[in-house]
Amino acid sequence: MKVPAGDNRYLGIRCSEDGEERHLTVFRGQETLTALRYFKGGDEDEFIIPLPEGAEVEAEDSFTLYRERPERAKSPFALHYAPEKGWVNDPNGLILYKGLYHLYYQHNPLSRKWNNLSWGHAVSRDLVHWAEEDPVFLPEDLRHLIYSGSATAEDGKMAVYYTLWDKEDDGNNAVIRRESDDGYVFRGRRVLLAGAGSIARDPKAFWHDGEEYLLLFLEGHDFGLCKEIEGEWQVIDRFSAPDGWECPNIVIFPGKLFFFTGEGYYWPCALEDGRLRLEGKMGKLFLNRLAYASQVFDNTPGRQILIPWLMVKTPSLQSAGCMGIPREISYEGDRLSLPFAKEVLEALVSEPFRDRMVITAEGKTHCIFLEEAESFSGILNGNPVSYDKASRTLTANGQSVVISPEEMVLMTDSYVLEASAAGYAENAYFELDGGEGSELCSALPMNGMTGHLRG
Repeated sequence: MKVPAGDNRYLGIRCSEDGEERHLTVFRGQETLTALRYFKGGDEDEFIIPLPEGAEVEAEDSFTLYRERPERAKSPFALHYAPEKGWVNDPNGLILYKGLYHLYYQHNPLSRKWNNLSWGHAVSRDLVHWAEEDPVFLPEDLRHLIYSGSATAEDGKMAVYYTLWDKEDDGNNAVIRRESDDGYVFRGRRVLLAGAGSIARDPKAFWHDGEEYLLLFLEGHDFGLCKEIEGEWQVIDRFSAPDGWECPNIVIFPGKLFFFTGEGYYWPCALEDGRLRLEGKMGKLFLNRLAYASQVFDNTPGRQILIPWLMVKTPSLQSAGCMGIPREISYEGDRLSLPFAKEVLEALVSEPFRDRMVITAEGKTHCIFLEEAESFSGILNGNPVSYDKASRTLTANGQSVVISPEEMVLMTDSYVLEASAAGYAENAYFELDGGEGSELCSALPMNGMTGHLRG
């Protein structure tokens, strides 16, 4: 039975991660607006989705209608964005538009598990404080999902590009373009490419030398460069990125371009005569695999600001996955570095220390800057951590990476540790269990600073 939503603008339904699959559908007249899967049978929680004006709802279980959205719980993170509830993966459509940083992302609004892929939405004015907004795109039927994409500022409006993924036929995927005047409400739906390769996803729109292009992941380690020719978008070049997979991106500096993939593998590149050529040796943005699918904000003149998805499980939270702290990309020669965005560093109150063999930090969000790390051991947010300088091995909560001792930075925020070294050219990410207290002990004195959030 269809139930009119009336003046109510939100629906709450209790569901779980496992159990029997059920369906929830939102209509307006004879038109299906949203179709979602949910599950009953496990530990249940109430999940909330927005309803358009004039909607009717049909579900296999009881649900609650709300005129206003129930207040969201406070995030356990101070610097990492995560929605209140649900599954999170790739950041999408990062853009600075009309004074707001818009962060869209892959999102399942009805479970902590992958499904119902939609575009969640958050905004910030300073890259530090993020506000969760309603999703902008939800699946319109049970066959298609809204996969990753990007955004650009074009002629005073925002344009977004995404893959409409056909669960029953990969070859039937389509690249979609839509527009917005405010980043919240989107209009139009233009199909740019249909069936461009067996996968054809993750469109990255960008402008170079006055012309607009799209990058696509095609299949295997192959990517496509696309351009509009006489009103029709076409794959004009196909190229391979050894070991690279998904989520193509390009960073354009004056006279210097870099191409990178979902894993953070990157190459200097050249775009000439409709061909994109990878040049030089492959570099790595990340030392381990917790960070993935980074995207760079559009419309930030003079800056290249990057955010990755962090594949944290956070079993004690109502969300799974979060975004990394914004980083500002810089380069020297063919090597990229990822220092924290200046707004993040300006949000810290720092205190220098000299010849210290015991370093303590208060709170769950703090930073430890070491001019040169000696071997140390201790805890960060209650999790065991150690560094062996001889082998250059940093271990946190049972996870290890090889990282330089030079200019080591340890940024801890609740359930995540971001570690960097060598002028932010080496970067690693660790998931932490919940805990309290941070203290590092070394047999040799160390110099540096500790920092904590203002206020």
